[in-house]
Amino acid sequence: MSAPNQVSFLPDDYLDRKLQRRTNILCLVLTALVMGGIGTGFAISLQSINRIVQQQRGVDQSYADAAQRITQLRDLQSKQQRIAHQAEMSASLLEKVPRTLVLAQITNALPAGVSLLALTMESHRHVFPPTPLPIAQFGQPPSTAEPAKPPEQPVVFDVTLRLIGVAATDVQVAQFINHLSRSQLFNDVNLATSDDYQMNADKVRRFSIDMALAADVPRRNESRHDSDTAALELN
Repeated sequence: MSAPNQVSFLPDDYLDRKLQRRTNILCLVLTALVMGGIGTGFAISLQSINRIVQQQRGVDQSYADAAQRITQLRDLQSKQQRIAHQAEMSASLLEKVPRTLVLAQITNALPAGVSLLALTMESHRHVFPPTPLPIAQFGQPPSTAEPAKPPEQPVVFDVTLRLIGVAATDVQVAQFINHLSRSQLFNDVNLATSDDYQMNADKVRRFSIDMALAADVPRRNESRHDSDTAALELN
């Protein structure tokens, strides 16, 4: 309450309204500052999120590129395996060694006084044992998936030879067998028969030898199998 000697020409509520206006202005300024700070923080957070999203996209793209390269590498390896298998299949159809080389080896192994009357070569396709099926472990239910088809086996021929010839004595026949056994082209060289044989006016030993072409002889491209059975007659 003002003193009696003080006279005021202002309305009674002027100061209160002025204080209220100042308070409102201050609240507006503080609200604007807070909203500006929130907006700035939101913009910064949004930029950070965008950067993280871009980095994630870059990582995802790197993973996708790596997965594509891995897929291409697997496809290339699969193609190489198929090509190698096809090459092996093609090579299996080729004759292991030229028959001229077989004849040369046999001719070089002939001792003096031994003559050949006939040579027979027979080739039969080798039968591979069946691939065993996987055995289910105890406690596991049987698999309902279809078993994988086993890869096609290369065509392999077991080549056997029979030599028929004459010699003056059994010692010469034994020498001939010894020479053939030491050759890398032949395996299982065995004497099949040996008996007396009248050749013109001479009595000689007629013999027959069975042997097999070695399976580990490198294949060559000089000749191919003409048939499953081939015979050569020597006079």
